[in-house]
Formats: sequence, C-alpha cells, structure tokens
Amino acid sequence: MLGAVEVGMLRALFERDIVPDIVLGTSVGALNGAPVARDPSLDVIDRLTDLWAATA
Repeated sequence: MLGAVEVGMLRALFERDIVPDIVLGTSVGALNGAPVARDPSLDVIDRLTDLWAATA
C-alpha cells in the first residue's frame, strides 16, 4: 500500500508545480518512479492512480 501512498505524494508535488530533477526508487518506488521519470506530469499521476485503484 505504500506504493499507492507515494502516488498521492507525487500528485501533491505536481499540483504545486514541484517537478523532480532526478527520480530514484527501489522496489515499488522504482515501479512508480519509472513512469514519472519518463513523463513528469499530472497525466502520469492519473495513470498511476488508475493502476493502483485497479489493484484494490
């Protein structure tokens, strides 16, 4: 469930126009981080939110 929490944290950052310069992660953090590194936008956060909602 920590992976889902990470997505909420990322959403809060992106909504405040805080975009990472570098993305690092291990385990589920790497699974969340890879799409963010490729597309650092709210669009990717919406896709991750849908992904995590589908696993519940």
